[in-house]
Amino acid sequence: ENLELKPEALKSLNLPIKVVSGRISKLSLKIPWTTISTEAVVLNIDGIFCTVEPSNEYTNQGAAEADEGGKDDGKSDPKGVELKRAKLKDIEKKTIEEIEQARTGADVGDGKTSSFLQRLTMKVVNNLQININKLHIQLKDRGDITLNGFTFGFILEHLSVVSTNESWKVVFVEGNKQQGEVYKILEMKKFGFYFACGNPEKQEKPFFENVFSSQNTRHPYFILEPVSLLQKLKI
Repeated sequence: ENLELKPEALKSLNLPIKVVSGRISKLSLKIPWTTISTEAVVLNIDGIFCTVEPSNEYTNQGAAEADEGGKDDGKSDPKGVELKRAKLKDIEKKTIEEIEQARTGADVGDGKTSSFLQRLTMKVVNNLQININKLHIQLKDRGDITLNGFTFGFILEHLSVVSTNESWKVVFVEGNKQQGEVYKILEMKKFGFYFACGNPEKQEKPFFENVFSSQNTRHPYFILEPVSLLQKLKI
């Protein structure tokens, strides 16, 4: 509970943004270890809030690598290049073998065990239930991108994904659905985007403090007023 997002949470992604503040009120994963083959695993995430800002630490790695690649200092190492190529080929070969084993259920040591684990994993994935409540992500610009600044964000009050049968009734999916269709119901409540012009410090604080309130649904900040939907999916 009350997990804080670290400022460097997105640094490894090399995005032109940085985390200013963020938290997850509650995160839980319910795994029925004794009945995992007949009962669904449930992931619950409540209260996700994150504020990001433009970052000056962003570097265009692609351009940088291209510049480095274009430089010829006369110190190229043919043996080093060949060694890297050999390693890449070895990684590629192992990856292909692992994918093939996962697809066919083959296992040199114990084919029956591998096949059982594959079916169990597929059953867990097919029946995974996801519940997300009150997701709010916002980008604040204090003059780094535009002259006057702005706040852009999106909200999602509720998201759930459950497995059903062919009649769209929530059930535990039995059997091997690896080669068949898996039925899911996706439900979203109050999904919307907002954009507020001007200095973030001078914007309407009550809007952000009660962003999920029904009284805010027609607020002029919203460029997409919160909508809800129920979608039936065949995967």
